[in-house]
Amino acid sequence: RLDPLTERLLDRAIGRLLVGRTGLIIAHRLATVARVDKVMVLADGRLVEFGEREALLAEKGSYYAGLLTAEIQS
Repeated sequence: RLDPLTERLLDRAIGRLLVGRTGLIIAHRLATVARVDKVMVLADGRLVEFGEREALLAEKGSYYAGLLTAEIQS
């Protein structure tokens, strides 16, 4: 785990680095991918969901939305 200050600094650096570029971010904390366009969710080494982040959040039964809900509640 990163402390809050380091996490903010890293988030800003990633944001600056990816301006005008395509990047691949691998994250365990879903807040890390809050600004991405597309999300790929892997479970047990298999692709279980892929799509636009907002669409996955709005989709009933979405694996990604379920993960986000579980993270918020913990």
